[in-house]
Amino acid sequence: MAALPTHHSSGAPYGTLPETALKEQLSLAYVQAVATAAACTVEEVRVDYSGIDVTIKQEQPAHTLYDYPEVDLQLKCTSQASLIRPNYLAWSLDRKKYDHLRAVKVLVPRILVVMACPSDFTTWVDQDDQRLTVAHAAYWMSLRGAEALPETQDSKVVHAPRSQPFNVEQLLGIMARIGEGGTP
Repeated sequence: MAALPTHHSSGAPYGTLPETALKEQLSLAYVQAVATAAACTVEEVRVDYSGIDVTIKQEQPAHTLYDYPEVDLQLKCTSQASLIRPNYLAWSLDRKKYDHLRAVKVLVPRILVVMACPSDFTTWVDQDDQRLTVAHAAYWMSLRGAEALPETQDSKVVHAPRSQPFNVEQLLGIMARIGEGGTP
């Protein structure tokens, strides 16, 4: 990403958050908007030790096996063109985060959500009196049960398929599968 602008087109100064913090905030806002549109709640995890950024909860007592399903999310955001491919978004996970996301014996299932955003910070959000638009989109994947890394490997590049957009329909499907005792 190019150097962040210091002033908005109105002349007002921007804040001084670094690029990584801005992308984190953008991905949180995106997930919050999708979850809200799915009538779910989002809880931020205060300490990101386990690789979980947020938990989404659904207040729904009518699932087949489990009422009130939850899913944990690790959020990532990129503007690097080399990671944004036609069929997937690539992301490199360190061993610890990869192992946390592939864990099977967890009470709350976990997914990875990778967001693509434009390299130009000023185009991330557009607003008029009818709507607020966030560019571009996020995609999700479950690594549950994925193979362990060889002892000599410290990281793994994973591919979040573009056929799995993180949107309202997909989130409701994830919650329904969890509520039925399945995986995301």
